[in-house]
Amino acid sequence: MKEVASSAHALGMAGAGAASLMAKLPLEFMTMGMGTHEAFDALAIEAEDLGDQKVILTKLSDLMNNCTTCHAGYRFEVEGKKGK
Repeated sequence: MKEVASSAHALGMAGAGAASLMAKLPLEFMTMGMGTHEAFDALAIEAEDLGDQKVILTKLSDLMNNCTTCHAGYRFEVEGKKGK
């Protein structure tokens, strides 16, 4: 659980990104992203408190769905190489 907490903290608000970039991102991306970063912080706290492993894994699964959904919908593409 110690490593789960450490990894989750790194993906929490501490890993949210630079303010200069944040001002340029779409509102929907920011909303989903900030909620996901905050949820990783909550997961880290639960892991530090030695929460139920099954509950933590379920929450992690939900968070990973947020990550893949967001990254699939919002990404930078190199002009001329779309879809590769």
